[in-house]
Amino acid sequence: MTSWRMSFREGKGGSSLWDLCQEKRIALFEYGPVDGVDLSNFDTVSRPPKWHLLASSQKSSLDRFVYEMSEDDVIYVKDGTWIVGKGTVASGYRFDRAKRFLDSNDYPWEHYRRMRWEEFEPIEVQVGANQQPTLVPLSEEDISILEWHSPSDVEAPRMANIADIEGLRKEAISFRLTRSPKLRKAALDDSKGICAVCNRDYSRLLGGSGIRALQVHHIELLASRKTASRTRLQDLVVVCANCHLFLHLDVKKPMKVEKLKRMLQDSGYIARVS
Repeated sequence: MTSWRMSFREGKGGSSLWDLCQEKRIALFEYGPVDGVDLSNFDTVSRPPKWHLLASSQKSSLDRFVYEMSEDDVIYVKDGTWIVGKGTVASGYRFDRAKRFLDSNDYPWEHYRRMRWEEFEPIEVQVGANQQPTLVPLSEEDISILEWHSPSDVEAPRMANIADIEGLRKEAISFRLTRSPKLRKAALDDSKGICAVCNRDYSRLLGGSGIRALQVHHIELLASRKTASRTRLQDLVVVCANCHLFLHLDVKKPMKVEKLKRMLQDSGYIARVS
């Protein structure tokens, strides 16, 4: 499963089609050079006649929407600096010959997928490596940021006996290991915004936005697991992005948290805390 960030706007600064997408339970796409073209008749090698008229970012977004996106992928809806919606992809790519989905100028948007939109409370946060393209994949760090900012009616469990299954293998382009959002959120909550290595309180930086620099580290390398297995809260530690990088300088054997802390203290990079 891949998570995506997607915009539904009539060009840069144009009207939003998010209400229409919610009402019709769809995700819509349209660029002028592919008007009237059923892209299921083409692929990433055989292109439609006016493909060369698209900007490179438009080509990438279309390829992702038509050829890379899969059923059960998740779309987070971007509107300016806000994420305003979330849903699960419920169909493959479809071409609307009936021209049913019209924007504010009565212009048909013909490329779509069926969606299962969820109840979602908008949050002001920017995720994704580039804010300009219509459609971009989200990283695990992006998902962590979204989960951190998303409100919850139920307080996350915080006791040390929290456990969940991680490491399930899913086939995409390659195999990747799943991670538990529940455990990640609980670990971040329990950290109180403090890096376990450098002891900096990131919750006090940038009006609270500094917590986005925090990441969840597996004490034992998750990739070393041969099968899916249970992870407990005490198997995780929250560190800042810099310290996380230091821990993984050897990608095959992460450094122990206490060893890194001693090394940074001895070098004067961080202060000793009694």
